[in-house]
Amino acid sequence: MRSWSRAHLQSIISYTLNNSMSVITYHDVTLYPEDVNLLKRPNWLNDNIMSFYFEYLTFERFKDQRQNFAFIHPSTVFMTTFMSGSEISEVLSALDLTSKSLVFLPINNNRDVNKMGGSHWSLLVFNHHDRAFHHYDSSSGMNSSAAQNVAAKLSSLLPVASAKVEEEVSPQQSNSYDCGVYVLALSELLAECNGEVHEKVRGLREHIGELIEMNSK
Repeated sequence: MRSWSRAHLQSIISYTLNNSMSVITYHDVTLYPEDVNLLKRPNWLNDNIMSFYFEYLTFERFKDQRQNFAFIHPSTVFMTTFMSGSEISEVLSALDLTSKSLVFLPINNNRDVNKMGGSHWSLLVFNHHDRAFHHYDSSSGMNSSAAQNVAAKLSSLLPVASAKVEEEVSPQQSNSYDCGVYVLALSELLAECNGEVHEKVRGLREHIGELIEMNSK
């Protein structure tokens, strides 16, 4: 994966902000300058940036395997925790999740539907092969209860053997702000089944900046 320098990324962000670029529309995601600005360290990634990258994984990176993978937007995953089973079924039915080999679900520990926030992202994956939920947390244990809550909500829609979540060994972040980057890197690596997570994390912010620049022209 091509790695950009921090100065190059800063120039992209500065151009975006200084030229009053109001929106970038990429499939079902709209990004604003304040979203792009979050690619600068030491900011946390928000759900818009994460949704943008999930759209990239769906429609470009793994476009030939769309029938196998479902990359669910963070906002959709979050809202399911406040929905009834019938409401969840209605929202997700078009995604045909039962036919997917892997379903990727970003987990946030925000518990208030009326407020944006939360302090940590992690990744929950449903694997059709073993019919189980697997949780990857770059700050081990921090999002266990939130992941279990989502698994319980979705278990009636997926061919699960058990709604119990299996906590997996995950690379651990070395700072307080890269949890979202780890979710994106792990999602891509689990889909492609090779590569080094730490290498992916080191270059992913710059790679997202490159994708945004390419698709804003």
